[in-house]
Amino acid sequence: MTETATPTRSEVRTYGHVIDGIEQPPSAQLVERHSPATGALVARYSSGTADDALAAISAARAAFDSGPWPAAAGQHRSRVLNRLADLMRRDAEQLARIEAVETGKPLRLARGDVQASIGLTEYAAALALTMHGDVHTNLGEGFTGLVTRVVRDTVMAQVEIQAGPHRFVSLLSREAVDELGLEAGVLAVAAVKATNVSVEIPRLR
Repeated sequence: MTETATPTRSEVRTYGHVIDGIEQPPSAQLVERHSPATGALVARYSSGTADDALAAISAARAAFDSGPWPAAAGQHRSRVLNRLADLMRRDAEQLARIEAVETGKPLRLARGDVQASIGLTEYAAALALTMHGDVHTNLGEGFTGLVTRVVRDTVMAQVEIQAGPHRFVSLLSREAVDELGLEAGVLAVAAVKATNVSVEIPRLR
């Protein structure tokens, strides 16, 4: 026997747009979604306008250019993605029932879809720990890696970077280290020229 999810009137959900990380109130014009299996109304979605689209595009551009995620270290990204996977696992049954109701598929298959999504999120979290970038620098050969240790005194600072099998140590002014935001877990580039090691912050695209 195939198990299905049947909505009640109280379960009809209404969604607004999420723009710049903030859920907007539902718009006056809504798009209704009916279950393919039963024809019952299961959800209402805000009907996007040109202004909504422009606001979303502007927020996405700003987040990409100057938001915290592009500059986040791989360890931080991994923690965030693993936290997302934990929340999905906590609410897995609810997510599966929503999918089953809105798509008309058997609940068993919807549960499988949710578990697959959790697995992919955890896989992305693992990849975040190994992320790297290609860097072009005029300071010498560049090695992208993670800052593993920063030791400061009142004037100077020692920065250690692990880039694959290579370990680099650079002596910089404390002011430069503070301006670059160098700390353990931050992605950085060790630019090697002769016996000197300079440090840069890569811009990932």
